[in-house]
Amino acid sequence: MLQNSTGDCIQRNIPGVRLFIGYAAGIAMDFAIKEKNSSEELFIAEYRGHLAGCIMLCQTDGHDVGQLRLFAVEKSCRRHGIGKALMDTVMSMARTAGYKK
Repeated sequence: MLQNSTGDCIQRNIPGVRLFIGYAAGIAMDFAIKEKNSSEELFIAEYRGHLAGCIMLCQTDGHDVGQLRLFAVEKSCRRHGIGKALMDTVMSMARTAGYKK
C-alpha cells in the first residue's frame, strides 16, 4: 500500500505503472527525434555524479504556450534543492522564450 499526501491509502496499480512507463518513454523518444527550436529543452540534473532528475520544456501548437513535461527527481536525491533548481531553470527559459502560459 502507498499513502498519498492527504494520508489516504492507495493501492499500487502495476498495469498502470507499465502504461505510464510506455507513455513517458514515448514522450522522451519523440523529443529526442523531433526537430527542436530554441524554445525547447531537456534539462538533466546530476547529484554526486549520478542522474538526479529531469525536466523538459516543449512548445505547444500555440507559440506563446510552453508545456512542462517529465519533471522528476530521484527519491534518494530529494530535499537537496534539485527540484527547485530544475523548475527555476525551466521557468527562466520559458520567460526568455516568450511563453505567456
